[in-house]
Amino acid sequence: MAKNSKKQKEIKNINGTHLFSTTDLFQTHTMKLKTLLIDLDGTILGAHSFWLSIFFTFNFVNSLRKHGFPVLEAIRILHKLKLAMRQPSHQKNGIINWTKAVTFFSQLSGKSFEDSKKILTSTSLICFQKSRATLYAQTEAKEFIAWAKNHYRLILATNPLWPLEVVLYRLSIAEIHEDNFEFITHAGNMSASKPHVEYYQELQSMKDLAAGSCLMIGNDEKKDGPAREIGVEVFIIERSSDFIKLRTRLEKDQSRENSRENI
Repeated sequence: MAKNSKKQKEIKNINGTHLFSTTDLFQTHTMKLKTLLIDLDGTILGAHSFWLSIFFTFNFVNSLRKHGFPVLEAIRILHKLKLAMRQPSHQKNGIINWTKAVTFFSQLSGKSFEDSKKILTSTSLICFQKSRATLYAQTEAKEFIAWAKNHYRLILATNPLWPLEVVLYRLSIAEIHEDNFEFITHAGNMSASKPHVEYYQELQSMKDLAAGSCLMIGNDEKKDGPAREIGVEVFIIERSSDFIKLRTRLEKDQSRENSRENI
């Protein structure tokens, strides 16, 4: 965080994560805010995270079982695949995430690259479709996006571990149309992932973003917080009502900017 953030009122959530009050969030901005980087899962898409993890794991294993994999082997593949995709060394090789995922799956399963691609593509979508009960739309998030799209560039900065088809399926559950976003990160267009700072550096380079004119909106300090390392402010959503507070602060920020321009 910038050194002059000492003026900010520091608060903590129940997990001890350091956040900053909505009142003082934008005082460190030296440029006019132009772009909102917005996370998907747990931010604009409501998620019962514990049950989503349970449902996803069960359905992933069950899907692989239908492709002839024993249960324990399917669990091993899922575990190893997660570890491989999270490795820091794999964030800097420039290889698209979905290509990496399919390659790792092929190595772990013994299947060809093409067969692995078919299995992993269908399995990833099926897992989310069968976990539908753990995901839900949020009125406050929908209303915020409907307002924000008329004032800022919007980028859906979701963790790019899944193909676009899977991202759009989850976005549809949030009842938010893809056309609201100028750009969507997904496994087919990014080579780095959260929580690594390389993800934010790659996105900044791809979309020619000035860090000081961006705000990252997410629900996870660990995954979304690293945006600060490239100079992007971060707003953590702890509950859906925080979207109302955020909009209020953004409107006040816009009012101040307009007043300066009229002087």
